[in-house]
Amino acid sequence: MKNSIFNIRRFGRVLLRDIIAFRGYYIGLICGVFGLFLYFAIQDHSFSGRDGSVLLIAASVLIIVSPIIMNIKRRDTAINTLLPASSFEKYLSLLINNVIIAPFIVLITLYILSRCAYLLIGTSEVFKEDLSLTRLFNLGYYSMVMMFQSVFLLGSLFFKRYAGIKTFLILIAAFLLYRGIV
Repeated sequence: MKNSIFNIRRFGRVLLRDIIAFRGYYIGLICGVFGLFLYFAIQDHSFSGRDGSVLLIAASVLIIVSPIIMNIKRRDTAINTLLPASSFEKYLSLLINNVIIAPFIVLITLYILSRCAYLLIGTSEVFKEDLSLTRLFNLGYYSMVMMFQSVFLLGSLFFKRYAGIKTFLILIAAFLLYRGIV
């Protein structure tokens, strides 16, 4: 009997198709991180530790709201419907592309920019301590970003209009409800 819910080969093809389809999304994320880096590097020439933390927070916000910014809906719905893959495989591919690959690309771009800062700005001490590999790929930080990223991805898929605002309000309501219960 053929497995109609999950087949690893079929999932691999869907994942590869989505990676190729999202190349513009990834280039947009890289350009956004590059712009943030240049803004924070040019903004303050003293490069205090606070600026590296603010840059990391700004990059995290870019990662988290990127599904809504890039308007990740069911693009080309007719083609996506006709794909010989299950709905589970399609959503799992979307989740992997947006919750695992996109944050990884942003964090690697931040790390590479912090190491190549001398070529861009003229100093080699730009955010070196704040953007080290151990801080960027800390499991707690990465899992927190992935959690919020997945919530905003689901919000962008569920809500047709004003997805960012509605998802943010639901997160605030859930936080207030949690604080009221605990």
